[in-house]
Amino acid sequence: MNIESKEVIFELESSLREFTAPEVELLLLHCYYANSEKQLTKSRAAEKKKEYDLYKKSFTQESILKVKNVYNSFHERFHDFYGVVYNYAHKNDDYKRLLMLI
Repeated sequence: MNIESKEVIFELESSLREFTAPEVELLLLHCYYANSEKQLTKSRAAEKKKEYDLYKKSFTQESILKVKNVYNSFHERFHDFYGVVYNYAHKNDDYKRLLMLI
């Protein structure tokens, strides 16, 4: 299902405005690791999942839940959800420094 309408983009950006920079990073990583499960070998995907789970430990359960809710609400509505989130972060000065690290 690919519904990249202006309304859906506005809805996503409204949700992302409530995120801190580390939460946007967590969302980008969540997108990456969700895709890696489908594209990598099982052993490599398991390794990436372990890295992601270790990184998640630095977040509160509230932040993790917020990221998962946005991911679950939007990832099927975009052809390239990671790219949409990345582009949003690139347009926002608060997140640009973060993108240098990812």
